[in-house]
Amino acid sequence: MKLRTSMIFVAAAMLVLTAGASCQQPWQHLQNPTAAAVAAQWKTPPPEYGPEPYYGLNGAVNVEQVERDLDTLHELGFQAVTAQAGFNMPFAYLSPEYFAFFRKFVEEAKQRNMRVWIVDDAGYPSGFAGGKFTSEKPELRMQALEVEEKIPVAGGTTRKLSKAFCPQRRNS
Repeated sequence: MKLRTSMIFVAAAMLVLTAGASCQQPWQHLQNPTAAAVAAQWKTPPPEYGPEPYYGLNGAVNVEQVERDLDTLHELGFQAVTAQAGFNMPFAYLSPEYFAFFRKFVEEAKQRNMRVWIVDDAGYPSGFAGGKFTSEKPELRMQALEVEEKIPVAGGTTRKLSKAFCPQRRNS
């Protein structure tokens, strides 16, 4: 009975995933347009392919500024903007206030028929959650992956490892 329930669950999950695949946007499919097709759309490309400025959320940013700036960008012909959390915002990165502000940012862009791309971190480099790792989990600082062994493999071939992969922390 347990096996049958698991199989039904797997089948249902696969059905949901394949149904979602048919709802993809045009920009999610590989395309190979002709030169004539590109030329026809080049003067007014769809938002997915047009220029998009970075919008840094630095300093005392507020909704009124966002409205004004998005109006200006829209008037200049931009159809998309890339937003990135910045420094000295009036709310903490990833806080409830940050998400409420960002929701309003996206709603304002949507009213102007603009797309919003979101940079996944506050500043550079990406992957530090705006400093949360170093402040809340200092034991995770300064860790890195190291090459333990290089295994050459010629292109188009397969190589099976003779020993099980067992990472161990080196004393260095």
